[in-house]
Amino acid sequence: MVDCVSLAARAKLNLSLRVLGRRADGFHALESVVAPVELHDDIEVRLAPGPGSQPAVAPSGAVPAGAVPAIDVVTFPDGVDCSTLCPPERNLCAVAARAFLSRLAQDAPLRGARQISIRVVKRIPIGGGLGGGSADAAAVLSALQTLAGEWHLEEASLLAAAAETGSDVPALLAGGPVLMEGRGERVRRIGLAHFPLPHVVLANPGVEMSAASAYAAWDAAPAAGRRAGAA
Repeated sequence: MVDCVSLAARAKLNLSLRVLGRRADGFHALESVVAPVELHDDIEVRLAPGPGSQPAVAPSGAVPAGAVPAIDVVTFPDGVDCSTLCPPERNLCAVAARAFLSRLAQDAPLRGARQISIRVVKRIPIGGGLGGGSADAAAVLSALQTLAGEWHLEEASLLAAAAETGSDVPALLAGGPVLMEGRGERVRRIGLAHFPLPHVVLANPGVEMSAASAYAAWDAAPAAGRRAGAA
């Protein structure tokens, strides 16, 4: 069984983005063409021997069979400032791993008392709208699919894990240009023959803005200034 997978987690551009309004669940309804670019983080996911954490107790009081693997995330900056990253346990890589494990069969090897070690070489600027955290999470999900072997998740379950992790994760899990709708959970691949990708130059001004701040600014803007839903 494979015990280590390394992947490139590619940043994304929103080639188009329409914010269609605020949904009842608090998220914004979107329509966006999303495409990966060459800029990428490096992700290594390794199954390492370890005690694992204790199994969680379900609301019913029942204890699931088998221990839940401990999840360890370490980030190595490569030319970007990582001082504002959230703690490892809240990192989207860890969130993605937990979402994956929660959907995996109890008797699958990954559910055993092992450690999932995630190493991230970070090149995608943080808070630049390039989806770095989401790209890393999508790469973790793809790596875990490989590591799970014949116990891997069905596509619908994998997409559900991606959507649970973050709104941009399903689009970046696709590995190519997609039309993203809903809050990001609905994606449809777009053939390059129908949507040729432009050549772009990325520049990092060193200014961070969270997605929450960007959407809050959109909410606060006068309706007449939203350019018919364009962000």
